[in-house]
Parts: sequence; structure tokens; C-alpha cells
Amino acid sequence: MSLRLTWTGAAERDLAKLDKQVAARVVQAVVRFAETGHSDLKHMQPPEYGHRIRVGDWRVLVNLDEPGTIVVRRIEHRSRVYKRR
Repeated sequence: MSLRLTWTGAAERDLAKLDKQVAARVVQAVVRFAETGHSDLKHMQPPEYGHRIRVGDWRVLVNLDEPGTIVVRRIEHRSRVYKRR
């Protein structure tokens, strides 16, 4: 499948704030999805919020708007990610 992967500045800052082990798991999950298409990907509601990939207690918010491209927008803890919407 192999999709192109793009990280926003906000996602890179979020990743830098995480514990190294958690950050490695997040990157591994996103890369696995880009390469194989397998992950815990779900649509968020309303649809303009994009999709999320679940990695333990963390949620990776992504957009799949462009064909063949994954845009990683944010990485947030599950306790906060759904409240701001």
C-alpha cells in the first residue's frame, strides 16, 4: 500500500513532548499504517475532524484527504482529545 507520510509542526512538537518509549510506539504505529494500511483507524465525528489512530492511551489525529498521503496533525492523550472538539 505504502502511503506518503507528512507530519505537521504541531504533531512534531507533540511527539517531542512524549516519553521516548511512547513516542517510538506512536511513530511505529503511524509508519505501520502508512506501509500496510493496518491500524486502529476510525473516522471522527463530525467528518471534518478527520481520523484517529489509537496507540494505547494516545490518539494520533490524521487526515487522509489527498490520495496516497497521510497528514499527521496532532498527538493527544485520550482524556483531552475528544473534549476540545
